[in-house]
Amino acid sequence: MLSNVMVKRPEGTKLFKRNNSKYVYHVISSTCIPAKKYNKDVKKCIGKLCDDDSTLMWPNENFELYYSGIITTTAILPELPALSDTLRAGTYTVLKHIAKQEGLTKA
Repeated sequence: MLSNVMVKRPEGTKLFKRNNSKYVYHVISSTCIPAKKYNKDVKKCIGKLCDDDSTLMWPNENFELYYSGIITTTAILPELPALSDTLRAGTYTVLKHIAKQEGLTKA
């Protein structure tokens, strides 16, 4: 699930309850089975329903595949964490230096 991102539940989605939580599914296709007289849906989970409000949901990675652009236009995205670029580059630099000293790389 995408943390701290809430979007409105799209129309035409189905809800399924599992372990005291409700999950939102997007129906990809529906196949009729005449012998058993029912339709079988091919569906994909796109998020989890919010406990407080049944019109809002917490989207997951699949949500963007079927409803592209909704997260960036309507959702309130969290602020980016204050992470220094030197923390990411520092590990790379140290490991490169150690590999060079030990003769594991040519450069």
